[in-house]
Amino acid sequence: MPERRDIVVTGAGAISAAGEAAEVLGCAHPAAARLHSGDTPGGGGDAGATTIEALAAALAAGAPFSGEITAFEPAEGEPTRAAEILGFDLSRHVPSIKSYIDRTSALALAAARLALEDARLLDEGSRGGAEVGLVYGTQWGCLDSMEIFYGKLRDGDPRFAPPLPFSHSYANSTASVLAIELGLRGHHLVVSTGRASGAWAILAGVDALALGRARAIACAASDSFSRAAFRLYASLGLLLPDGAADAAGDKQGRFLLGEGAGALILEDRAFAEARGAEVRGRLRGAEAARGADARDACELAARGALARAGVAPGEVTAIVGTSPSGPGARAEAASAGAALELRAEAARDIFAPLGLVLGETMAASGVLAAACACMSARRAGGSALVLCAEDGRETPGREGGTGAVAMVVSHP
Repeated sequence: MPERRDIVVTGAGAISAAGEAAEVLGCAHPAAARLHSGDTPGGGGDAGATTIEALAAALAAGAPFSGEITAFEPAEGEPTRAAEILGFDLSRHVPSIKSYIDRTSALALAAARLALEDARLLDEGSRGGAEVGLVYGTQWGCLDSMEIFYGKLRDGDPRFAPPLPFSHSYANSTASVLAIELGLRGHHLVVSTGRASGAWAILAGVDALALGRARAIACAASDSFSRAAFRLYASLGLLLPDGAADAAGDKQGRFLLGEGAGALILEDRAFAEARGAEVRGRLRGAEAARGADARDACELAARGALARAGVAPGEVTAIVGTSPSGPGARAEAASAGAALELRAEAARDIFAPLGLVLGETMAASGVLAAACACMSARRAGGSALVLCAEDGRETPGREGGTGAVAMVVSHP
């Protein structure tokens, strides 16, 4: 990674089972009421914005954002619960009506629009003559569209396979939709490297700014709750079965499948200040590493990110993990504790297991976690460490260890 400039966060958008928000995770889901009730430790506060502390409290209270699956009917023996985004309506975010858009693209479009609006870059006239770039990450791409098109090829007359879903079925189709709808004409890149794709998109955005390829760039990621992904995870035995208490206590590392989208606006500080943007936070360091397992990879990445950021362990006031499984979250907390030279109890005290609350949001997890870290750093006045590791169980038989990405986000 090249030496970077002073890179700041000026906007964020998030769409998840917890709801929708311009700066971080909102509380539109009915279960969010538990975050703000007197019965939930750490609850209370603004019902329009959920802090990572409150999300962690929701986990402690046993309240992940999950419910009965509504998108389709699970097959016999498959789990019946997931962390879907209920009531999502793209028309609340984008005024023009689309004849067809894949759900993965729709989620990303809403999150990116929220982030640009938050950064005051939605209006092209406010961009100071600079072209805003885009780095988009996804683990699975537009599987619903792919299933619609290839299902017709497989089961019916190929002449009647619908052409419109086919044009929306590529991994880079979403990036094209965002570029067209939001006027993103600058540097472009699509990243698809498993569940850490969103975190990798942020690293790629940092590189683009450091190399002078952009002055402002939207780093977005999304994956939707699709039948194809659900059945893949179920066939691998990775989904939490009906009757299991929760993902946090499941020793086999099974989880709830979710969905989501997130977007961060990164800018060169000089450009942001010249246009009068409000700085939400600083992305001070980021690093990717491979290790023997997720814990080893996370520790190596965390040490590298802290070194790049020049942040001392005592300056870190929050750790945001993305793993949706109990063993994975504990490995993240342990690796961060080792990198920060903290005792296990001290690391757990500042650890926010975002994936355990939102379910497996796949590529979106890294960007959602970074948005939470940015908010936490602003409120606490310190720095937050983000960890996002691959899950090698999704690619059985692959050799070469496990990869992870770590980021350090600090107050403005």
